[in-house]
Amino acid sequence: MKEAAIEAYLRKRVNELGGRHRKVVYQGRGGALDDWIFFPGGKLLIVECKRPKKNSLDPLQVEELKFLRSMGFDAHWANTKEEIDRILTEFFIDSLV
Repeated sequence: MKEAAIEAYLRKRVNELGGRHRKVVYQGRGGALDDWIFFPGGKLLIVECKRPKKNSLDPLQVEELKFLRSMGFDAHWANTKEEIDRILTEFFIDSLV
């Protein structure tokens, strides 16, 4: 399975849940967590998808993930469909609190 398959699954699940997926490009800068998901009520979820056998982020992505989280954004990375489902479930549970 390729990274594109994980990302396609993310888009499918987001659409089923009533959200919108956008692929974001950081111009002139590496380390982008590039899947931005918007849900009603001003909710934003940021995800980086990786291929299933890739078990880590690139160093710049690790720094970007830390930065986004320190700013209060809900940012994650995933390399399996199960991880996508876990992130979405937690996102919706947390947004109810």
